[in-house]
Amino acid sequence: MLSIGYLFSFFYFCTFYCKNLLEYSIIYISRRDFMDLWTNILEKHEYLTPSEVIIVDYLLKNKKDILYVTSTDIAKQLGISHSTLSRFWNKIGYENIKAFKQALKKESNTTPASKLKNTISKLENSDNSMKEIILRDIYTIEKTLEHITSSQINNAANLILAKKKRYIYAPDVSMGIAEILKYRLKRFGIEFFSIQGGSSIYEDLINISKEDLVLLFSYSKILPESSILLDYKKKVNYSLITFTDLLVSPINDISNITLYNYRGDPTEYHSAISSISIIDCLILKIALCADDYMRKMDKLNDVRNMYSNYIKR
Repeated sequence: MLSIGYLFSFFYFCTFYCKNLLEYSIIYISRRDFMDLWTNILEKHEYLTPSEVIIVDYLLKNKKDILYVTSTDIAKQLGISHSTLSRFWNKIGYENIKAFKQALKKESNTTPASKLKNTISKLENSDNSMKEIILRDIYTIEKTLEHITSSQINNAANLILAKKKRYIYAPDVSMGIAEILKYRLKRFGIEFFSIQGGSSIYEDLINISKEDLVLLFSYSKILPESSILLDYKKKVNYSLITFTDLLVSPINDISNITLYNYRGDPTEYHSAISSISIIDCLILKIALCADDYMRKMDKLNDVRNMYSNYIKR
């Protein structure tokens, strides 16, 4: 049987490891905030037409690719007219797409993720499809890091810790991602009530108060249930943390904290890797901030040892 001293040393090591891993993640996340060019565009989004908002969302999701496309390509892909594009460039302060590209080139640089891509591409004796998947996942994380900061992670973690009653709405594929968060945080005594979809959502709404927290996963489009939760927040004013891949959306104005996860182009297979990475950062940050983290872990291991004859871990 392992000694108490050994267990304490082990968990001290785990805490130290998690702390350093989180600090590395936060530093990496912090490496790049929005440049003036993108900040200028985002600040004007409330004055844009619905078609122009679609253009902004496309540009933000394709910062690097935009250097190699034409106005015709954008118009065709988004289903908008050339005149709409021309008015858009002028509205955000550029004569045309050429002038916008010149400004964009000034912000181009080599990132740690791109270096890692080059390293992986040089690996030998690897299956091509496997490398393509890994490279694509690296790209989704890199795109996510362009639009998220360490303060957002910190604020989200502190908000989760501060609230006594927490709800979560995670439809479709996000259900699996949410389960990881729920499972990991349960050991800290942090639990979530799952909000059901369909008409069952009304049964959950009546129990949500101003003092509560709701975690909302809203990807690709805003579902009717998400619209209800956003509207109900205006009435009740509960705290809201949203995970989304929509850069320009009413969600951003209503949520207390928005955590952006790039999952791939709309017509491609959507990767969950960036969403899980953000979840991991949240879990580790909460572990570092939780007052009784070590006590909870000690109790967990006491219980495991108590019943080790039944179920070994």
